[in-house]
Amino acid sequence: MKSKPSQQPIRRPIVAGIAAGMAITAYGAPSHAAPTPAAGYQVKLFAAAPTGATGPDSIAVDNGHVFIGYGDKGGKTGGGTSTVAEFMTDGTLVKTFTVAGHNDGLKIDPATHLLWAMQNEDGNAQLAIIDPASASAPTVYSLPSVNGGGGYDDIVFRAGKVYFSASNPANDPNTGSAIVQATLTNGVFTLTPVLAGNAAATNALTNVATTLNLLDPDSLTTTPAGDLLLDSQGDNELIDISASTGAARVLPITVNAAGKADDNLDDTVFATSGQDTLLIADRDSNLVYAVTGLTAGQAYSAANDDNLVGALNMSTGVVSPIAAILQQPHGLGVLPVAHTYAAGLQMISAPADFSSVALDGVLDIAAPRFATWDPTLAQYVLSPSAPADTLHIGKGCWVRLASPARLFDQGVPASAAPFSIALTVGWNLIGDPFAGSTPVSSLQIQAGGKSYADLGLAAAAGIVSPLLYSYSPGDAAYAAHAYQKQTLASGTFASYKGYWIRAFQNCNLIVPGTTGN
Repeated sequence: MKSKPSQQPIRRPIVAGIAAGMAITAYGAPSHAAPTPAAGYQVKLFAAAPTGATGPDSIAVDNGHVFIGYGDKGGKTGGGTSTVAEFMTDGTLVKTFTVAGHNDGLKIDPATHLLWAMQNEDGNAQLAIIDPASASAPTVYSLPSVNGGGGYDDIVFRAGKVYFSASNPANDPNTGSAIVQATLTNGVFTLTPVLAGNAAATNALTNVATTLNLLDPDSLTTTPAGDLLLDSQGDNELIDISASTGAARVLPITVNAAGKADDNLDDTVFATSGQDTLLIADRDSNLVYAVTGLTAGQAYSAANDDNLVGALNMSTGVVSPIAAILQQPHGLGVLPVAHTYAAGLQMISAPADFSSVALDGVLDIAAPRFATWDPTLAQYVLSPSAPADTLHIGKGCWVRLASPARLFDQGVPASAAPFSIALTVGWNLIGDPFAGSTPVSSLQIQAGGKSYADLGLAAAAGIVSPLLYSYSPGDAAYAAHAYQKQTLASGTFASYKGYWIRAFQNCNLIVPGTTGN
């Protein structure tokens, strides 16, 4: 639908263009009683296993996709096969991959977005590298043992380097490596020791020096500070290796639950925000659950022998249940959430670029539909056509939400400030490129080789209008065209909202970096 520029922001074409029935997709209802959540937490079913797949364990999240490794009947020292399944963030199955051996480690290379699957953790270890965008078979590498015959369990990518945890050591005491750095050169992995199984460490509870004897190195992750965090499962210990000094601190684990002295922690993950979703691979139920109600910065651990997942106190080592009555929880993953949009018709934006994220991976709703204005054509473009194919940094769009919807934190933020937004003659639908609010008075314009310190000066020169217009669900009825004006004197160019601005010449809107951003 094409219309001419007017004296008001563009509005009429959008009503018919956005579906009215969009809502958060329910993850579904389990066929048996769901796990029991602690107060303040909610548990839903995320996904059942694909046909023929059993034993969900490792979880990896990337660009709006969730990858889950199913051990199936693969042998822990080789033989048989495992299934790696790819899901959308609403639990919809995309496709599966078959990998030889037993899968017990799954991570995404952030540089290439390839999926690394660790196979055969007890011996004859192999690493399968999967290209999720390709139908080609995984590339498989054999890995030599560094602990007398055992394999490898988990993988961490940190600051351009790759680390493996070395599992199932042959000797007691374990004098082999528990963590190695892995370097791939000409198709061959070189494994360099990082932490020995009998390394010197400091007890985190007593501050007393001790000597480790890691007989069950297992899951490996990084802390918010960038430290390596190794779970020695059967030893009921977590070992933190400082990113700055390389020193090791050992944290004994206690689970707040009636039960076993041998608590056997598996995966530990950290929530980046209180809106994140925790995914739990519950091995023996063959289900993956989604838990909300998290706390930003909090560590969460799977205590598989206690059949619970709990909040881990990194100072005391105490794990307090948040989801109980599970059936052997092992792998954990975090769906990071950046923002929650309210229900209703509204103009939105995102302070990040989602060009590499599939449309279904942007929000936690099925098949989201956006409408964005193309000023060169003077008409709306609807999803899935570009530029309404996803959320683009600096650009705004319309959406109608039947229920609140969460924006997954998968986009690429602005690389630097200030940020330039190109404006074309006519109405332009834009958004703040930074995760903070910017005073309208600090916005600048560049046109014809000149710079204008604010919209007022640019307006006096006949380049742009000095007003921005937003539209939120709480505004007056859409039929009344009740846009909210952001003025030069007091207005705010806020993150996650969309704004109209009118240009009378092709120019660039400059958004400065501020303390709020």
